[in-house]
Amino acid sequence: MSQKDRNLAVKVTEKELTLQCEWADCEDVFNSMTAITEHLNTHLTQYFNQIGDQSLTGQEGHQCQWRECSTQVEGEPTCFLRHVYFHLFHIKIKCVGKLLLEKTGRQQCLFDTQSRNMLPELPESFLCGWEECHVRFENADLYYRHVESHTDCFPSGNSVKGGCKCAWQGCTTVTKSRHKLKDHVKSHTQEKVVACHTCGALFASRTKFFDHLTRQAGYTTATNDRNSMKLYGKLHYQEEMCISSAGSGRMIFHRVMAL
Repeated sequence: MSQKDRNLAVKVTEKELTLQCEWADCEDVFNSMTAITEHLNTHLTQYFNQIGDQSLTGQEGHQCQWRECSTQVEGEPTCFLRHVYFHLFHIKIKCVGKLLLEKTGRQQCLFDTQSRNMLPELPESFLCGWEECHVRFENADLYYRHVESHTDCFPSGNSVKGGCKCAWQGCTTVTKSRHKLKDHVKSHTQEKVVACHTCGALFASRTKFFDHLTRQAGYTTATNDRNSMKLYGKLHYQEEMCISSAGSGRMIFHRVMAL
């Protein structure tokens, strides 16, 4: 197995996650999404109690209290909740990215941290498109887990008789296994599986995450089975580095978000 394949095969489990709250000056740490979500809900309750009647209309918007974010979220309170809950999902997959670097011996991202808590725009609720479902969510992580649960109707195994048919509205895809179907439904939900702990960029696959690192000019990669370091050139990454030098971390972030 090549070093690249070994990096992609590294296992990261939910039990290994260390999730730190970054609401205002809070630094509490949790080891599950359930625990940190319940904790965040106490911050949100206090926040809405403090702003009073404004929370009912959202006319003046709501300023995110997450550190290094400060986004002014316009619209109904549900828009604000959607944004804040996405911070939880973001720290979850950033933790996955950090663990991947630790387990593979990779050097950290060379970009600065100014965009590490920037989030994509989330103009609408997350809607499940599975046939006869159509449940809406404001919490991204709950939405992704809900959609994944629809695939549990199929048996396990690498070659399911008759295949595993995707029941997303308008989709006719049939996969050989439930595992493949779970990967496939991410194309409908646009779920990202890993994020960069340093710059905050989100990725749909580990391959794209590692490409994000190795294409950076001056980046070196360490492997678990040798001490030598290979220097990666600037090919294919000149544009990103030029933008970084200009000080526009947000432009880089939104470019990588599209991957």
